[in-house]
Amino acid sequence: MTAGLPAKANVVVIGGGLLGLSTAHALAERGRDILLLEARDGVGQEASFANGAMLTPSMADPWNAPGIWRHAVRSLFGGRSAIDVRWAALPGAARWGLDFLRAATSDGYARAIAANFALARYSTGLTLEFARARGFDLSASGTMKVFSDGEALAAARSVTTGLADKGLACRVLDRDGVIAVESRLADAAVSIAGGLYFPDDAIGDAHSFCRVLQGVLEASSVARIFTGVGVKRIIADGGRAYAVETTQGRIEARDIVVAAGLASPGLTNPLGLRLSIGPVKGYSETIDLPEDVAPLRVGIIDEVRHTGIVPLGRRIRLVGTAEIAGHDPRIRPVGIARLRASLAALLPALARQLDHAPAQPWAGLRPVSSDGVPRIGPSRLAGLWVNTGHSHLGWTEAMGSGALLADMMTGARPAIDPSPYRP
Repeated sequence: MTAGLPAKANVVVIGGGLLGLSTAHALAERGRDILLLEARDGVGQEASFANGAMLTPSMADPWNAPGIWRHAVRSLFGGRSAIDVRWAALPGAARWGLDFLRAATSDGYARAIAANFALARYSTGLTLEFARARGFDLSASGTMKVFSDGEALAAARSVTTGLADKGLACRVLDRDGVIAVESRLADAAVSIAGGLYFPDDAIGDAHSFCRVLQGVLEASSVARIFTGVGVKRIIADGGRAYAVETTQGRIEARDIVVAAGLASPGLTNPLGLRLSIGPVKGYSETIDLPEDVAPLRVGIIDEVRHTGIVPLGRRIRLVGTAEIAGHDPRIRPVGIARLRASLAALLPALARQLDHAPAQPWAGLRPVSSDGVPRIGPSRLAGLWVNTGHSHLGWTEAMGSGALLADMMTGARPAIDPSPYRP
């Protein structure tokens, strides 16, 4: 075994991304001893690394809206679509894909939106509280969705209207209102029909947040983190999961939490807990701002192109796309090109001022549950718990998901109803 890796633990958390770290933090706060295992050589190296950087309760709607199959078919034959499907990915994605399409009903979509918003709102509040207490740079300036046609604006507005009585704050803007929020949109190269401004959304670097959580855990007396240690399987017998077999040896545990993103189904499926979670690739490019260029005031979401332009201090991050390409993490030039095209369409003057040569392109695979709702809670095996499948809301829902699971594990009363997320 690796030096210092124990043979026994109270709680083993598998996964060192946002969800694993947030779960470990919540359990440590509730007095449990934690051993967190991460296969990579550092925390936050997968979907948490250079993601959208936005905490967005406003984006509670999942990707499998009714009629999504039309977009999927269109993309297969070269058409512009909200979701890009690669032919080569179809065989491996068949089962998850069918689950994804089956869940794309009006009732299922409405249930997913309600469940995601409840968790996202709760979680964002916890994240802001944690950030303030530790001086983490988390901007509460909000985000703004921008629309180039009134029909798309009306459709998005109908979703927000349904969440208004649940606490979603939203201002509906005409073109002048959009420009009042971000004046640089006045010279957009495309028409702007209007926008939706969400003042309660927030912006921050998720990978930096992972490092802060790591520091808090390592400074505590109840948590230990081991990186470079992969989990090969979970060992169960007599209706209980009681150990993990790692690349460095076996560890027995009272409780085991699977928060391993896309690796989660490979650990739970052999035990009879089938998690319908598939990979959907997203892209980002992080660019330094020239010294004479002021930062953007808010995060801007190009709803038609499904991309975003996010301020991160003296940098901006271009983010977006939803590409079903299997477990292929490669950066396709067309993915980055789409991000840059959105920037040029909305903020042409800023686009001309940026130097992409030293920029940091990235592609990551989001773990997407087939019905758009994360899986959080106990399995049928005693001692085995799950926290995964958060799709585009991993950063938004991480702290709340960790707290929700920790309450269930310790017998406390959860702050929100856990039933929509049960595995």
